[in-house]
Amino acid sequence: MLGLIVSFILASVSSAVLGWFFIGQTGKFQDPPVLASETILIHPSETAAKLAVTKILERNIFNSEGLTGDTDPNATGPQMAKTQLPIRVIGIIYGGNPFNGIAMVENTQNRSINSFLVGDQMSPEAKLLEIQRDMIIIDNMGRKEFAQIEEVELRRSTRKGGGKKVASSGDSSVTGGYATDLPPENFKEEGFERKGSNIEMTSEYKSRVLSTEFANVLQDAKASPNMIDGVLRGWRMDRIKKNSFWDKSGIQNGDVIEEINGVVLTDAGQSIKTLQSFRNESEVDIKLNRNGQRITLNLKVR
Repeated sequence: MLGLIVSFILASVSSAVLGWFFIGQTGKFQDPPVLASETILIHPSETAAKLAVTKILERNIFNSEGLTGDTDPNATGPQMAKTQLPIRVIGIIYGGNPFNGIAMVENTQNRSINSFLVGDQMSPEAKLLEIQRDMIIIDNMGRKEFAQIEEVELRRSTRKGGGKKVASSGDSSVTGGYATDLPPENFKEEGFERKGSNIEMTSEYKSRVLSTEFANVLQDAKASPNMIDGVLRGWRMDRIKKNSFWDKSGIQNGDVIEEINGVVLTDAGQSIKTLQSFRNESEVDIKLNRNGQRITLNLKVR
């Protein structure tokens, strides 16, 4: 009996001692992770978080070089530089998206003016990539750059008629899908009718031309500056496609459009702004020069 009591006491004491030892040591072993966890930043500080978010927004997997913006296609910050090429954008006809339209650009070195479509080579080092509402985007030897349009004011003509005759220049013959024959004297289709130089169209036809078909209208002809003694004297129409709006309207390759509703086209920026301002007109008079002969086209919307 005495042996059992002594054994029980020794077992209890041993258990207490062992329990104290292991529990105490376990606490000591757990202290470093607890202390260490207090030094690890599970959630970054506010400053670090803002910096990380900024870095993420500046880059994405489709823009690994960080050359262009992610949200605003018109962004002109550090991603895209203003071009230093000797060019000046003096007119834009926006075609509804950046890949349709016409841009009138002046070379400030030789003072030449020309019209460009997306994809055209503007110079040996520059190619036109996009035409936006108020700027163009170009590829300058692998670098994306932009040039913004310059504002101009319309100037109405004060002359009553007459004026010098301007001979058109260049060969008006074209091949492929372009108009090679003279347009018929009269033309008629649903919503559109031309009798000689008088044109009538419905408002629905006009709306379609200026909306869903506008991109094609811009691509169906090329307007080049008609320079006489270094001065702009209207715009020479060329590369007119067969059965296009221009062909149906009776405009021929080589025709020089000199005046629209009393505005003499002697300034490139003014010319483009004139075309844009008459989008809501119900009647337009277009004066053109055809091999020295002055012709007036009258267009009415009913």
